Amino acid sequence: MTTLEERKEEALKRLNFLHKKGMKLTEPIKWFDKGEIAIFEYQNRIFNSIQYGLYMNKNQERYARMIKQKEEFEKERNCTVYLILVSHTEFGEQATMFYVSNCKAEWKEDFEDLQNKSPICYVANENDMCNESGSILFEYSSNCGGIYRTA
Repeated sequence: MTTLEERKEEALKRLNFLHKKGMKLTEPIKWFDKGEIAIFEYQNRIFNSIQYGLYMNKNQERYARMIKQKEEFEKERNCTVYLILVSHTEFGEQATMFYVSNCKAEWKEDFEDLQNKSPICYVANENDMCNESGSILFEYSSNCGGIYRTA
């Protein structure tokens, strides 16, 4: 069992690692430290992803849905979400949530997965059907400074 503060410290460690390895933007770190979550939305264009903060847009319906999904997931699993990647798929919009679990014994392996660009994330679908945790793949975007999901 871990405390919220321990999970936040681990989340900041992971965000700093992502920044060091290729997520050039520092806003996700600053925002998380202030209680805000950064979102990178895949655009499938020259700019692979755009970045914005989840709570800055909380009055818009799609962001209100993401906030609710994030908060429900954190409460259900007693975990801490620190970054979200939004993808548009044939099944609708998906919010891929990077998180720190409540099990400290998993953190070393989780960090290794992050280093290999294949972390276990929680994926929440727009229609709340088939939400699940599993490994994803991501890449760093050299042209926008963010990250985006590839599989």
